[in-house]
Amino acid sequence: MKITTVQKTHITLSREDVGKIIREHLAAQNYAVESMQSLIKIVYDGSMNDPGTEEFDGYRIVANYSQKEIETNE
Repeated sequence: MKITTVQKTHITLSREDVGKIIREHLAAQNYAVESMQSLIKIVYDGSMNDPGTEEFDGYRIVANYSQKEIETNE
């Protein structure tokens, strides 16, 4: 007789969890994250009347933002 056991762990990450992970990872590489935006793309199957499906396509991240004012004598 043979017995097989299987164990699974399901992990659910919220938007806040993912943002925290990304911010901490980039902070370790000396990036200060200013903002993050999810990228969504619409994928079509090529058939007529296909409304398309939205798929996650990554993040657009703005980091190490700085603004400098320079005075001129004009």
